[in-house]
Amino acid sequence: MDWIGYQANVAKPLDRDGLNSLVFDLSGVVLGINWINRFKQHHPEIHASRPGNLDPKRAQNFNPTNVAYFYKLLKDVYDAFPDLPPEHVWNMDEKGIQFGGGCKRSKKYFHLRSLKKCKFYHIRSDNLELMTVIECISPSGLSVPPSFVLSSGCVPSFPTLSSTISAIATSPNGWTDNKIGTAWFIESFIPFANSHKVNTTPILLLLDGHMSPLRLSTELRTLRRRCPLGVESIVKGSSH
Repeated sequence: MDWIGYQANVAKPLDRDGLNSLVFDLSGVVLGINWINRFKQHHPEIHASRPGNLDPKRAQNFNPTNVAYFYKLLKDVYDAFPDLPPEHVWNMDEKGIQFGGGCKRSKKYFHLRSLKKCKFYHIRSDNLELMTVIECISPSGLSVPPSFVLSSGCVPSFPTLSSTISAIATSPNGWTDNKIGTAWFIESFIPFANSHKVNTTPILLLLDGHMSPLRLSTELRTLRRRCPLGVESIVKGSSH
């Protein structure tokens, strides 16, 4: 029990084979095929879950140094503008979606029920993503209507779509680029964010590192000189 909880908490959970090996190392007993099922019945606090997928870049960049640096930048903003309301804080990110391709099932790992499944990740490449959704939300509960980036080709129509969308764009590979990101920023984000301002403090937009070229575009630099806006870039692959 203690070993299962410890291994899960240090991000090295035991699968069925690992648990069998651990019991053998501790007791010298070779377990039968049904031992784990009986063990779970006697210990209902143990649960088996499949890990979520985590891209290798995220696994590398999501670390204490990058997290601490981000929160230092955020603290500097709130020190300068202590009255910054949640309606003026926004986080934009992209989500790649692969069309087709079957669901690949992974192993289940054992942990205590008190440890949430969201603590588990399984590294998996994102090289086959063919469409991107651009989403942007505020801690106030507001959200900019999503935008979609499709691979180059015919853009489908959505005559019966019940939800509002900001825009549909295309790129050679279905990913965002500097041109699309700048167009989203100027045509979708700024009008929506400005329409929900509650005072004269600036608007803060947090960007994923994938979109950091936005900060370098001529259009954005010019626009930032004409409106009170702060843009901070999160380290690439760490916004999860």
